[in-house]
Amino acid sequence: MATECRLRLDYRRNEMEESKKEIIAAVVVTYNRKECLKKNIACLLRQSKRPDRIYIIDNASTDGTESIVKEFSDREIQYVCLAENMGGSGGFSTGVQMAYQDGADAIWGMDDDAYPRKEALQELLKVHEKFGEKVCLW
Repeated sequence: MATECRLRLDYRRNEMEESKKEIIAAVVVTYNRKECLKKNIACLLRQSKRPDRIYIIDNASTDGTESIVKEFSDREIQYVCLAENMGGSGGFSTGVQMAYQDGADAIWGMDDDAYPRKEALQELLKVHEKFGEKVCLW
């Protein structure tokens, strides 16, 4: 009897989850590597399952990084240039907080020199589906 009840609850939960579109965010931290970042953004935009939002956290670069980001006219890209270099952990902290506050259900973090394969996010989301909670993926 308890098993039946749990199955019914799971079924209802799945029905509600299907009606809500999950928001997937990518957080990329960069510092003075605009050419790496350009390749990274291109890889993110070519994903078979594209992130809904891409947060580029710039650790106070001085190499014209912002101009590279402006080459991409995608609305889902949000660029933030920090006033000072806070290091990787400071950049990720900023980006993850922003994504979470904006309602992201899954956050995919990476450095600017990560060049994910076309199916990478789709494969990582299988982990998210398994746990069914808010999750950070690295």
